[in-house]
Amino acid sequence: MLEIALLRVAALAALLLVIGSTPLLSQELKVATKELAPFAMKDDQGEWTGVSVEIWQEVADQAGLEYQWVEDDLTGILEGLESGNYQAAAAAITMTGEREQLFDFSHSYFSTGLGIAVPEQAEGGLNWYAVLKAFFTWQFFSALTALVVVLLAAGLALWFFERKRNPEQFGDEAIKGIGNGFWWSAVTMTTVGYGDKAPITTGGRFVALIWMFTSVIVVSSFTASIASSLTVGSIDGGIETVDDLNGKLVGTIEGSTSESFLDQGTRARVRGFDSATELLEALEDERIDAVVYDRAILQYRVGNYEQLMMLPLELDKQNYAMALNVSEEVKESINIALLNLRDNGRYEEILQRYGIK
Repeated sequence: MLEIALLRVAALAALLLVIGSTPLLSQELKVATKELAPFAMKDDQGEWTGVSVEIWQEVADQAGLEYQWVEDDLTGILEGLESGNYQAAAAAITMTGEREQLFDFSHSYFSTGLGIAVPEQAEGGLNWYAVLKAFFTWQFFSALTALVVVLLAAGLALWFFERKRNPEQFGDEAIKGIGNGFWWSAVTMTTVGYGDKAPITTGGRFVALIWMFTSVIVVSSFTASIASSLTVGSIDGGIETVDDLNGKLVGTIEGSTSESFLDQGTRARVRGFDSATELLEALEDERIDAVVYDRAILQYRVGNYEQLMMLPLELDKQNYAMALNVSEEVKESINIALLNLRDNGRYEEILQRYGIK
């Protein structure tokens, strides 16, 4: 009996040894990625490298997972994970509550935020393009229209009092008289004062007196508004904070969390692009005013463009993780492997090799 019991124990131990050495999945995982330096990059031989790629490779080796890489865009990756066509994604995938309802995430392996890239301006330089563009904005035309209305109102009031007793200067015909009144209010406001027209009635002189004092305030307000608009636009393009994005044409990656941030948190005119390369080239060519995207990715790439710069801002904190559509057992093994990477120092080595923190 003792021998039989020993044989059973030995058989069970052998079975456990076989199970322990067997990969968690007999099938090969389809792992999606997208080219986005420095997290996923493809070399000339078609081999994948990058922060996300190397971290996944380390995790898969520890967890005993077999896999193959599949390249896709962001929309295709998200749809593929939801449908089960992909079992994992290793790229700069941001964890969100909306995405968590469609598939799972591993522990986060990188924290970042959104950044803003803009064209670099020469120190103390004057951006003549921005100056000219300021004259063709809705704000400028609104201010100009308001000024014309005020001038017309003053001229109309003067004509009303002068039209009968002073027909030589203001005429008794409505169009001519109002036109002369408009001319008078304009030269009075600007202090040019040609003196070719002057009121002679009591009512007309009262209107003139009121207008002389009022025009000082009107001119000061109009000048300050236009000067402020031109100064901001000519020196730095008008973008220093996230609020400055309002009304600007801002580029980002279509379908990304940065696009959602712009749509919900700003009044910017958003234009989507398929890749970070297209995005930054559009900014360099001044086809857009700014770029909003993941700060770590922008900071890594902006250095390749002499005319672009990053603003010292970090918006909307977010975390990258491995997107998963696998069993809880496999997910747990991936999370354990990620924790081991931090403990043994390999995680820091990977980040340092690609120059990000």
